[in-house]
Amino acid sequence: MARDPLRTLREQLLIQWLSDDARRQAKERDAAFQAYEAANFGADSEMTKGLTDMAREYLARKVADPELRAKLTPSYPVGCKRPLQSRAWFPTFARPNVTLETSPDYPAKYRGRVTAVLKSVAAAKASLLWVGLPAMRDAAADRDAREKNKYFAQAIDEFGDPHIEYVEPWKLNPSGDDKFASFGPDKTGKMIQIRASDGEHFTPAGDLLVAAYLLPKMTATLAQGGAKLGEACAS
Repeated sequence: MARDPLRTLREQLLIQWLSDDARRQAKERDAAFQAYEAANFGADSEMTKGLTDMAREYLARKVADPELRAKLTPSYPVGCKRPLQSRAWFPTFARPNVTLETSPDYPAKYRGRVTAVLKSVAAAKASLLWVGLPAMRDAAADRDAREKNKYFAQAIDEFGDPHIEYVEPWKLNPSGDDKFASFGPDKTGKMIQIRASDGEHFTPAGDLLVAAYLLPKMTATLAQGGAKLGEACAS
């Protein structure tokens, strides 16, 4: 296969900066979660009460609508679940194009949104590989991911577009039950950390394993669409 043309110096510097920034964010996220999990969150401890009050005050500052704020207020104190590290999470729910759905009709509405995405892809005459969500460490998050994967697979099967395919998520054990694992072997057999400390994301090393799993499926889809994979990309 022919080599791609050399990138410009500006492109090389940008790629390096993005890589360094991603590694820095991953280290900060891992350090925060490790400190969180090492803390003592007794239900009656002063630390738990103080942090819970602080979290609710933060929620009140970020979400002005009392009805929406009530839906977003947990029924448990800080420490029962891992914290979400995002300053954009709560403001997102106040956007006019975002709806917080808590009704029993949510599954049907979610499937409808999945189908709407498929219709947009088909209208654009594009190809799509919809990759399922991987196993999660938290039991509730894992159940949610598996349920969503069923929605994805069912909607794509019913839609029946040959250019849209559901792809099973990468699994540590391809032939066995998909269970969360923080560590696993790389392509050489060496045990490495493949999942981040939050129990949801992959580490950079884990991302490489997922990429190696997806690459043949991506190239097959591109070839099916007429892409000439043996030629260099346009600069």
